[in-house]
Formats: sequence, C-alpha cells, structure tokens
Amino acid sequence: MVIAGSLAFWIGNAEGIANQVFGGFISLTLYPTGIFRGAAKVILFTVVPAGFIGYMPIGLMRDFEPGFAAASFGAAAIFSACGALLFRAGLARYASGNAMAMRN
Repeated sequence: MVIAGSLAFWIGNAEGIANQVFGGFISLTLYPTGIFRGAAKVILFTVVPAGFIGYMPIGLMRDFEPGFAAASFGAAAIFSACGALLFRAGLARYASGNAMAMRN
C-alpha cells in the first residue's frame, strides 16, 4: 500500500489507484491459496503480496517451519525496504520540485 500510495509523487492524485490496489488485496485474500497454481501462486506471494496477508498467519500457526518463517520475515523486510525507498525517492522528487530560489 505504501508503494501504491507513493505513486502520487509521480502521477499526481493516486488515491483512486491506491483504493483499487487495496480492494485487490482484500479480494485476493478471501480465496484459499490452494486454488492458485504455478505462476498465479508466485504472483500472489511476490508481485501482489496478498498471500502474505491471507495465508501466512494461518499457515505459520498450522505448521510452523523455522526455514519458512525466516524466509517470510526476509520477504517482509524486502517489501518494507522497497516501500521505504520508493517513498523516499518520491519525497525527494516532491521536495526538489517545490524549491524556490531567493531573489537578490
């Protein structure tokens, strides 16, 4: 959601896009992950991390595997870092676009 919201720095009003992304996350978390196979499942857990929202907490409670948990925390850290970097880049672009020069 941070990444979707950060689009406002580049395209202006991105509230509609952010709302659509949020709706997509909610819609995809309502389906069981067992119905997704192959590339769809990879996309569900990477590009659109709805799998982390809907499946990860339940999957870790049902059958805890330390390696899987470590990989999940690593993926969450990567998503957080990407969101923070994109936000900082957008904020720097926004701040530099509003700079005013002093007149002598």
